[in-house]
Amino acid sequence: MKKYWLVLLTALSLMACERSIDSFTLRIEPVFARVTLLPKTGQVSKPIPIKIRVEEPSPCYQDMILLLEKESAFTYRLQANAGYVNRNEVCSQAVVVTDTIFTFVPPQKGTYIIHTNKPPFPVQTDSIRVE
Repeated sequence: MKKYWLVLLTALSLMACERSIDSFTLRIEPVFARVTLLPKTGQVSKPIPIKIRVEEPSPCYQDMILLLEKESAFTYRLQANAGYVNRNEVCSQAVVVTDTIFTFVPPQKGTYIIHTNKPPFPVQTDSIRVE
């Protein structure tokens, strides 16, 4: 008889865990970013500060991260991502704006192109000359 109670309690606890998982949403999504300040020139192997403004569409977006992806020797893509977290709550449509500084260290001389965002967001293209 104890064995049946143990099986019943285990089954009930697993069903309870399943319900709590169903009421929780977590996903990583791209969010809109734009470069607000980029120096015109820089030096090889010296940090170049790039000021960026990220706009998350609601307070349910958290833990924003910036990724700099190398597309070719002198072309990079900057992408902002954030985690969308919701526990069956209503998320307001208030845009959350975050200003941050990203540091780029150019490895060689040349003109670097930095694309910010990927479609469906508008893509911003900036350049910096490195001596």
